[in-house]
Amino acid sequence: DLRHALARGELTLHWQPVVSCNAVHAGGIVGAEVLVRWNHPRDGLLLPDRFVPLAEDCGLIRPLGQWTLGRALSQIGSWRRGAMKNASPAFWYALNVSATELAQGDVYVAQLQEALEANGVPGSCIELEVTERVLMSHLTENVETLRRVGALGVRVAIDDFGTGYSSLAYLRQLPIEKLK
Repeated sequence: DLRHALARGELTLHWQPVVSCNAVHAGGIVGAEVLVRWNHPRDGLLLPDRFVPLAEDCGLIRPLGQWTLGRALSQIGSWRRGAMKNASPAFWYALNVSATELAQGDVYVAQLQEALEANGVPGSCIELEVTERVLMSHLTENVETLRRVGALGVRVAIDDFGTGYSSLAYLRQLPIEKLK
């Protein structure tokens, strides 16, 4: 079913608002995180924990990631040209990146750059979230890839920090802007 979900248009993006708690923007929406959902024809709306591990196991995580990146940046570009053209320049959008995508190195960076340019989205309004486990899996290569991502203006956040390899000592070496 998952192999055909993309072709049949069964995947959809949901946007989760990020609300600030600091005094300057208290209660204001400062960003949004894209969340992928699968409208399964039989099982209804499936959350990522039900299909992302399967996508990783059967080699579909790259097409899923490419679809998500393309669709998300298309939507962001549309918003920035339309309803949100007057939004704060500090408003940002977060997308998750998998270990398999990150392992592509230059190929992934080129896909990201192409999607940004094609949709007129500045890198400065994008934040890539990578889990600590993914980042540490091939630290040297991933750090280099994330440096190239940073050269596009894209920020990097470590998601699920402290759930595995956490060490504050290595944080200075990483091209990251946020811990989650």
